[in-house]
Amino acid sequence: MRRGLLNLARCYDALSSLYTLAPYRLRPAFAFPPLHLFVELTYRCNLRCRMCQFLPLIERGGLEGRRGEELTAGEIAGFARSFPRTAVVTFTGGEPLLRRDLPGILDALAPRNKLHVITNGTLLDDSAASFLFGRRLRSVWGGGLFAIGVSVHGPAEVHDAIVGRKGAYALAAAGIGRIVRLRREARASFPHVHFTCVITPENAARLAETYRAARDLGADYCNFTVVNSSDFGSRIPAVDFPGHESAPPGRVRIDPALLREQLGAVVEESRRGGAQVRFSPFGITPGEIARYYDDRSDRYVIPHEELFLGHFTYTPRKKREITTLTKESALGNFEERLGALTEAAAIAEAKRCMSCGQCFECDNCVVYCPQTAVARVPKKEATTGRYVYTDYDKCIGCHICKDVCPTGYIQMGLGE
Repeated sequence: MRRGLLNLARCYDALSSLYTLAPYRLRPAFAFPPLHLFVELTYRCNLRCRMCQFLPLIERGGLEGRRGEELTAGEIAGFARSFPRTAVVTFTGGEPLLRRDLPGILDALAPRNKLHVITNGTLLDDSAASFLFGRRLRSVWGGGLFAIGVSVHGPAEVHDAIVGRKGAYALAAAGIGRIVRLRREARASFPHVHFTCVITPENAARLAETYRAARDLGADYCNFTVVNSSDFGSRIPAVDFPGHESAPPGRVRIDPALLREQLGAVVEESRRGGAQVRFSPFGITPGEIARYYDDRSDRYVIPHEELFLGHFTYTPRKKREITTLTKESALGNFEERLGALTEAAAIAEAKRCMSCGQCFECDNCVVYCPQTAVARVPKKEATTGRYVYTDYDKCIGCHICKDVCPTGYIQMGLGE
C-alpha cells in the first residue's frame, strides 16, 4: 500500500476521543449524537469460528432458523436514519452477505452515511464484489461504502481450522482480490479493505505471517483484535435468548513472550511499507495485548472454597436496573440501558468485597493460635503485606490459623 495514504485508523481514534471528551470537559451534562452505529444484521453464519461469542446462537439457529427474528430492511434503514448523517454505520453479523436484501439496505443509507461492512469473505464472489464496489464512497464529504473488513485469522491452514471450513481462506483471499482489482481498474480510492484477525492460541505464533498475507493481498489495513471472552447475552439476563444461559467462557491464555515477539515483528514489518497496522480495542498497545492474554488471576485470587465464609454475613448484591427496549421504542432512544448505582449503593456494593487472597488485618490468626506462634509485626517493621509474622519455633502446624483466615491469605506448608 502507498506510504502516503492517510492513516484513517489513527484519525478515527483521535476523532472519537475528541468527540467524547469535548462535551465532557466543556459541558458535562451534554453529549454529541452517536458517532458510530454497529448493526448486527443477522445471527446466521456459514462458518463456525471457535472464538465467536455468538456461536451458541448460530448453532441453534443454523443458516435459516433465525431469519424470522431479523429486522426488515425498512426497519434497519429507519433506525439508522435516526442517527445523524455524520455517523458511521458498520454492518456485521453473523455473516451480513447472507442477507439477500443487503443491496437494498446499502442503497437506502449510502446517500447519507459512510458505511462499513464486515464479512468472512467466503461469499464475496463476483456478484457480491460488484454490488459492494458500486456503492462505494466517492467523496470524503459524501456517503457510501468506505471500507470492507474481511475476517482472516491466520495463514490458510490455520484460518480454515479456526473457522471450521476447509477452503475458507482461499475464498476470502479471492474476494479481497476482487475488491482490490475493481478499485485499481476504476482508479478509485474506496472502499478500503482491512484484514481483521482475532488473536487466539491457534494463530498466536503466526501473526507476522498473517500480516504479510494481508500486505501481499493488497489490504490497506491489518487489524489485530483481542478475543471477546464474554458469552453473548450472559451479562444482560433480561434479554431472552432461549437455550443461551451458559456462563461466559474463561479467559484465553497465550504466552506473553510469544505475543510480544509476534506483535513486535508485525510492527517492524509495517514500518517497511505495506498495510497499516491497527490493534483493537482502540488505543491498545502490543504490551497491553500480551498482558490481556497473560491471565494471572489464579496466582493472586483464590477459589471460593478456600474462604472462611463464617466470617462474613450475607449482604445482598446491589443490582443495576436494566431497561429492556422493543424495536419500536429503540428508535431514536439514546438513553442508557444499564442504570447507574447511587453513590450510597456503590459504596455499599464495594463493602461486599471479601478481599479474596489478601490480608485485611482481621487478627483472627493472632487470636485463635493456641501456641501464640502468630503475632503482629512491630509497628516500626510493618509494611504493606507484612502485618503478622509466625514464630516457627512455637508453631506445631495445627492449621488453625489457616482455617480461621477469612480470605484464604494463609497457605500452610508445614505439617502437610
